Amino acid sequence: MKIYNFSRTLIEELTDYKDDFEIIHTSLNVLYNRDIAMRSILSHNKQALRSYILKKIILGEFTNKEELNKSASLVGMHFDNDWFRVLIVSLRQQFNSFTITNEEFITFVENHFPSQYNIYGTDTLANNNFIFIVSSKSPHLQDIEKIKLSVNNIKLTFKRRFDVNIGIGIGKAYNNIASIQKSYLEALIAIDSCFADSLYSINFYEEINLFSCDSGNQSINKELYDIQTFLRQGDLKVVLQILSKIQNKVVNKDNSILIIRHFCYSVYYSIIQTINHLDNILPIIAKDYMEALMFCNTAERFFELLEKLCVEICAEFSAQRESQNSDLCKKALKYIDEFYNNPDFSVYIMAEDLKVSPSYLSRYFKDQTGKTITEYLIYKRIEKAKELLRSTNEPIRSIMQHVGYQNETSFVRIFKKIEGVTPGMYRTVSQ
Repeated sequence: MKIYNFSRTLIEELTDYKDDFEIIHTSLNVLYNRDIAMRSILSHNKQALRSYILKKIILGEFTNKEELNKSASLVGMHFDNDWFRVLIVSLRQQFNSFTITNEEFITFVENHFPSQYNIYGTDTLANNNFIFIVSSKSPHLQDIEKIKLSVNNIKLTFKRRFDVNIGIGIGKAYNNIASIQKSYLEALIAIDSCFADSLYSINFYEEINLFSCDSGNQSINKELYDIQTFLRQGDLKVVLQILSKIQNKVVNKDNSILIIRHFCYSVYYSIIQTINHLDNILPIIAKDYMEALMFCNTAERFFELLEKLCVEICAEFSAQRESQNSDLCKKALKYIDEFYNNPDFSVYIMAEDLKVSPSYLSRYFKDQTGKTITEYLIYKRIEKAKELLRSTNEPIRSIMQHVGYQNETSFVRIFKKIEGVTPGMYRTVSQ
């Protein structure tokens, strides 16, 4: 159909030409202009897909290098080396005053690294911040010195060409794919320290002296262990007490916001370690919190977000434990599993079939699972859609109908809101 429409449009554009040579010349011009437009669309989609994959890597969604490289290869990326660290370049001002695009700046940074490094960047995680994943053969001092030379050259060259200062923060190197997220949090600390005194500098996380006065003695290792233990038990009361204890320990007149941010990221990372293995929506929720933490400028806001995250996690753990012994909850979940693909799914009909009132069922389901029936229904439908996108070549419209949606626009909007990409792009990454 698309070929037919294109051919018909081309013919219409040529109807005013009689001379054969003129028709050929005009045909080539039309085809050339459309080819440029098509290449522009493909280039944009490739860049969006590349940013999506890099974001998944940074947020800890890959478990091993083979899985990572399988997705990365879709957009021409490949990580040969075993050690990974995150590098953040920050301008603290907009690009619109420069004669360079975000994509050109990313290429500029990547091209200034020696060929033995794998480095790929994106600009999608924070305003005016460019995030790069760098893989190297070792974490040794010699390797660090090479990276220092590269980033210093980037800084000086950019200053000379555009008269713009940049700050560069670099996290520690890890040989565990899942720890890339930790290096990212460390790079955030390092980039913050670049601007602590209004200086545009280059900082390695391992070289920052975060602890001044007595703050170095304020170890929270025991609290981090305890918070993981009681989160798994779903004991919200104790978890909040531990959070309060940490807050009192690190928030004092001697600690700067930089040090407080360091402790909060440590707490966040410990929390994430308790839920990364869960096969549910909690890891997705946690990522939203991480992006929110990046923009916190006060200790109160940091701990407010951490508290909210712990509330959601405790609710989920408690719901999982209690639902195992709950007959009604099992029946409700089974009912949704059987009828989620019905476009006329109704809580009222579900309650009638389960012989309870709609209001009681809704309240009970939320108490037991931490989610409303509608939230779980959407989650179930999107998970099934993802499965079909991964394992079949069915058209998206057909998959949409299989999982209970009738409106394609609504389906694509909900899918993108949850997954961060359209169904078509998800299929490209996953198959």
